Amino acid sequence: MNEIISVQLLHWGVFSAVLLVLCLYFSKRAELIGRLCFKGVMGTSLIFICNCFMYRIGIFLGLNCVTVLVSAVLGIPGIALMYGLLLLP
Repeated sequence: MNEIISVQLLHWGVFSAVLLVLCLYFSKRAELIGRLCFKGVMGTSLIFICNCFMYRIGIFLGLNCVTVLVSAVLGIPGIALMYGLLLLP
């Protein structure tokens, strides 16, 4: 199980680095789109890191277009809101 998580962490790290380079490239062309892409990458990375720690207690937030968009627009409060919604009965 730990090997699977470390392989996924490596893949997400490489994916995040590539997206970060792309976001920096686009930020020179269109500042708003570049900033939104950057915040989306950082939010997705934070969700993945939180999932690695919270997986053991049974809390797991899926990574999809909606969660990336919420994390890009709302930032850390949006991520906290999504985790809070998971805890509602």
